[in-house]
Amino acid sequence: MAKQKYTVGLDIGTNSVGWAVINQDFKLVSGKKHINDNGKQKRSRTNLWGVRLFDAAETAEDRRLKRGMRRRIARRKERLNYLRGIFQADILAFDDSFFIRMDESFLQDDDKQATAFSYRDQSGAMQTRVVTEKEAVKYPLFNGKSGSGETYTDESAYYNQYPTIYHLRQRLIDNPAQADLRLVYLAMHHILKYRGHFVNQGQTFDLGNINIAGNLTSALDKLDEASSFKFGLADVDADQANAILKNKQWSASKKAYELNALFEIIQDTVYRRENETQAVAYDSLTVKQQEKWLA
Repeated sequence: MAKQKYTVGLDIGTNSVGWAVINQDFKLVSGKKHINDNGKQKRSRTNLWGVRLFDAAETAEDRRLKRGMRRRIARRKERLNYLRGIFQADILAFDDSFFIRMDESFLQDDDKQATAFSYRDQSGAMQTRVVTEKEAVKYPLFNGKSGSGETYTDESAYYNQYPTIYHLRQRLIDNPAQADLRLVYLAMHHILKYRGHFVNQGQTFDLGNINIAGNLTSALDKLDEASSFKFGLADVDADQANAILKNKQWSASKKAYELNALFEIIQDTVYRRENETQAVAYDSLTVKQQEKWLA
């Protein structure tokens, strides 16, 4: 039998693929296929066409959102571990079970069995500190122990004075009087744990009323005052700097290049009058080294 010429047509969709075989006269080609007839293998002639169904493809959006959430939670825990490492030595001097009570504050009394807590030290290593004599927990925050300055020994007095954590934060900002170190820790804990929602996807910000250049200039001035090396920056057009910083069409490197050109360094001020040591070192360099120094 002579071989027939044929054409295979495919209709590919999102959750199905249809197929058909036709000859040169645009008629369906028939062929034989194996079928199972009550356990007996038979061959049957049928038209060569059909469809294969399958589940439609799904995007990675759901997995991406969950992955981002896991990472945010992990970063939050690490921030709090570093904060705990800063405060733990001073707080444990008068309240050795404070951090354990914080960790177990959401548990029933019968489930509170921890005798140690973890924190990050200054080198970033995870450390575990064991409390040898753990007292019975009556109040999760203070538990009858007093600190220096404004302090509380029970929860009722504390919540009468500060109904929310924001009242406590406002007090620490406005009132310079000494407060219990645990109060400072609670305020810092809240600031670092819930630091805002600017990482949420799809959120937009209106930069029209924000003076970014003014904030940047103020930060540079404070750094200039605190540092032994003086920048000696010339006066900057705030409107021009804001236009650069708020330009959404430019990349970060482009903005950095434009700002570097805008924030001009007064070389005589930096290398002659206010920085004599640096000026001597500058004069000893070659022209190319001086250009690299000033870059």
